[in-house]
Amino acid sequence: MTKKNPKSKYARLEFSERITIKNMIDAGKSNAEIARKLNRPRATITHELQRNARVMTWRGKKKILRHTYEPVQAARRAEYYQSKSHRSQPKITPKKREKIDYYLKKKHWSPEQIAHGVPRIGVCTRTIYNWILNRNLSATLNDLPLKGKRRRHLRAKPVNPEHKRMMIETRSIHNRPEVINNRSTFGHWEIDGVMSPQDSQSFVITFVERKTRFM
Repeated sequence: MTKKNPKSKYARLEFSERITIKNMIDAGKSNAEIARKLNRPRATITHELQRNARVMTWRGKKKILRHTYEPVQAARRAEYYQSKSHRSQPKITPKKREKIDYYLKKKHWSPEQIAHGVPRIGVCTRTIYNWILNRNLSATLNDLPLKGKRRRHLRAKPVNPEHKRMMIETRSIHNRPEVINNRSTFGHWEIDGVMSPQDSQSFVITFVERKTRFM
């Protein structure tokens, strides 16, 4: 009898599998046990939790807070990133190039103003910046109102001092009463937030009741 090979780690998880992951986490099962149940490589389960559960860094070590994993949010994130990966970049046409150059050089509009203020322009702020930097337009950074200074570089988040880290740890979710962990009573909610792409500046907050899973 040949041993059945686990499903490829590149195969997308089904929603029913994400439900199983959550239920087995609540039952105290390990990642290896979950992988065997789903006939998946263990790395698939680990990567799924790294992407969709909160990860805490304490004294240089990362710990996945498995109890924060929610299958509904995980499925939505997967759908979003899949659609984003298949979304082709808008092509620059002579007409679009002429229109953007006009607003940049003659009207002295910023890429933000063009992306959000020109009807049917069909490009986002970041794309316009990329076209300027890649010299797909005749306009340059010097034609921008702020000479391109609005494009901020990412900055590393400062590390919390020791006393603040200790304060956060004392309020950890691990210290909540057992009555919340066993999902026996109604009224305990978990909150999570999902940010949309940068240019839309939208934010979705979800509330999930632990006992009924009402969201």
